[in-house]
Amino acid sequence: MSGIERLVRARGGSGQVCVIRDGDVVLDLAVGCAPDDLFWTFSAGKPYVALLVHQLAERGALDLDDPVATHWPDSRAAARMRSPSARCCATGPASPPGAARWATSAP
Repeated sequence: MSGIERLVRARGGSGQVCVIRDGDVVLDLAVGCAPDDLFWTFSAGKPYVALLVHQLAERGALDLDDPVATHWPDSRAAARMRSPSARCCATGPASPPGAARWATSAP
C-alpha cells in the first residue's frame, strides 16, 4: 500500500491521483472509488488556470486585456455583449488584496 493510499484510507475518504512525467504515466491510483468516478473540485483549479493564463501571456499567446471570449468562444462570457478580460477576472471582488496592482504592474 502506497503512502497516498494509506493517507486517504486513514482519513476515511476517497481520491484519485494520476502523475504523468515526460508523457509516461508513472502513477495512476484510485482509492475508495472507481478509476472513472468524478469529483466536485469547486474552486481548487483556479490557481492552476491563473498560472497557465499568465504563462500564456508571458509567451505572447494571449494578452491579459483580450476578451475571454476571444480564446474561449463557448464560454458564458461570449454570450454577453461585452466579454470580460483575463485582467478583469483576475482583479474581481474575489481576488486577494493588491491583485489589481499585480495584474497591472509590468515585469
